[in-house]
Amino acid sequence: MGSLASVNDKLPWQDTLQDFIVKMDKALIPILGLCYGHQLLAHIYGGKVDYLWGGDKKRGVREVNITENYLWSVAQSGPLAYSHMEGVIECPLGFDVVATSNMIAIEGIAGQNKPIWGFQPHLEATESFLKPHEMDQGFDNSLGFTILDHFLKFCAE
Repeated sequence: MGSLASVNDKLPWQDTLQDFIVKMDKALIPILGLCYGHQLLAHIYGGKVDYLWGGDKKRGVREVNITENYLWSVAQSGPLAYSHMEGVIECPLGFDVVATSNMIAIEGIAGQNKPIWGFQPHLEATESFLKPHEMDQGFDNSLGFTILDHFLKFCAE
């Protein structure tokens, strides 16, 4: 999920988390990274993460376009909540860009041969997330919840 840290900080706890993710990947355990987690997945697998918008933090709700993928099937679009100042600026090899918006080019990535997905928006956003982040509390997050539901069903199989 989110973090105040940058994947480029090289903090000791980040090494531990990266090692854990690599172990889960080798065990073929499905992984879903959101916001910082999305950035960390891209970073681990050779993508690039950097500041967007001159390092200013942006938050709100934006329309995200999601391509067809075996996890959620059909292509779809909808509003998703975001709160970040960094983003994936280069997709890692072995991954596809599966979500875009008018605001950023790489909203989501998916492993080509791995059960790994990352999304910049907060798919998990509920009222309790939106209120302290001073974001629109009335938006319909059904797209985010649908993707999470598909991920949980995939994990249960």
